[in-house]
Amino acid sequence: MSDKDEARRLYRLVANGCLPDEMIQDRVLIVEKLEQMTGHSFKDTADFIQKMDDYLLSDETAADKLKKIRADKGWSLVRMGAFLGVSGQFCHQMEAGLKPLNNQAHSLIVSTKA
Repeated sequence: MSDKDEARRLYRLVANGCLPDEMIQDRVLIVEKLEQMTGHSFKDTADFIQKMDDYLLSDETAADKLKKIRADKGWSLVRMGAFLGVSGQFCHQMEAGLKPLNNQAHSLIVSTKA
């Protein structure tokens, strides 16, 4: 298993709520391990999620992934834009890397990767 696959597995344990509340120490150890693996220090939950998502998506740009997801679904830019709550033009700009991905696009990429 590659380091990235191991990081993905550990991240899912924490992010998907697979560990019950009484296993809080295990969660802390997993987060510390992920900090070592990724070279990041996590400030809070939102920072943890953002940095881990960025790390796990780093092989291919998020814009490329968004475009691939749209193609796999057979959706037009207008349809994908409507799904993401933006115009077709803005969707095109996100896919081209000209605009940052909005939260919906980011969530779609992460959920599709999982």
